[in-house]
Amino acid sequence: FTIFFYNIVCKKQGGSTITQQLAFNLFSDEARQRNFFKRVLQKFKEWVIAVKLERNYTKEEIIVMYLNTVDFGNQAYGIKSAARVYFNTTPDKLTVAQAATLVGILKGITRYSPTRNPDRALARRNTIMGLMVKAELLTDQELQSEQEKPLGLIFSAATVNDGIAPYFRAVLKNDIRKIFEERSITKPDGTPYDLDRDGLRIITTINYDMQLYAEEAQKEYMRTLQMSFIKSWKGRNPFKGKEMQIEQGVKRSDRYKALQLDGKTDEEIKADFNTPTKLSIFTWKGNIDTVMKPIDSVKYYKMLLRNAMMAMDPQTGFVKAWVGGINYEHFKYDQVKMGTRQVGSTAKPFTYSVAVENGYSPCFTVLNEPVTIEVPGSPAWTPRSSGTVPGYLTLQKGLALSQNYIA
Repeated sequence: FTIFFYNIVCKKQGGSTITQQLAFNLFSDEARQRNFFKRVLQKFKEWVIAVKLERNYTKEEIIVMYLNTVDFGNQAYGIKSAARVYFNTTPDKLTVAQAATLVGILKGITRYSPTRNPDRALARRNTIMGLMVKAELLTDQELQSEQEKPLGLIFSAATVNDGIAPYFRAVLKNDIRKIFEERSITKPDGTPYDLDRDGLRIITTINYDMQLYAEEAQKEYMRTLQMSFIKSWKGRNPFKGKEMQIEQGVKRSDRYKALQLDGKTDEEIKADFNTPTKLSIFTWKGNIDTVMKPIDSVKYYKMLLRNAMMAMDPQTGFVKAWVGGINYEHFKYDQVKMGTRQVGSTAKPFTYSVAVENGYSPCFTVLNEPVTIEVPGSPAWTPRSSGTVPGYLTLQKGLALSQNYIA
């Protein structure tokens, strides 16, 4: 079945083989060069990569990788996004007719768009299923049954919440707009570019695999940590004596701000927050539609653990992965970009590196005890520590055990 689609998507796609298109989609570091000689060199590199792909991957693997990199229109990039945008499902649950519809789009994302040209999309879908009969993947009876079905779109346009690295993309979009304004970069007619609609190809330093691993690791471990955290509070009231924190959470909420804009009084807002209403809340199992008091939703979100992470190449400064929060749809605050936290013990490797640069050996021993530092015009300062290992320790051991006094 997969090999059939390998051939259907065409062994030729825009004059190139599918493998060559995949090589361009996955590995090109820049948009196609306009300079003839640079373009020839770039094309040669794509051919080399394509040969390596053919030698190391099966046709099934190549078509899967290809379908994960192509544009299906309506801001749906990759088969997973396309399945959701057009049919509100996942690739493994697509019917034959639905899969044929999506494959048909690839011959021309505008000409065969199910939303813009449904008749052409339907005809293309039926043509593909007819070819499936010739390939003995469908019977004549199944073909007749499938061709009688409408397109059956359950269309839901892709949003900024879809796809990988939504926090990074939000920061990127804002930065690009600023650059365009500062450098007066506009379309030929002088109007500003629409970053979502004008077909600009923007190359970033994000590593696709690293970003996926980061997001998957977050989902896996934060879900487990959240369950443990909730269990640790079983039988206790985590908000006892913390009414001020709840009030602050209420005033920071979008609901509170919207009610204020509507001219509601404090009493009316309080009544609203204590009235059960339909809400969609975030959980690690997906969004849940429920009925609860808005004040309880504030408490619910207060109990959610948050995290963020960013991976950077220390040699180039290129950002390879960026996870700004646990869910961009519900929590727009980017902890990577805007969050401020104490550096804590992460500063210690830098302190030790200065010592090594100044001639100290990792085997140099230091007495692990507090040293009082006199500060002119201020009280003397003595570092504090917990879990102190007494006696002499090497710098290497001090760093490994994260000892405060040696640092």
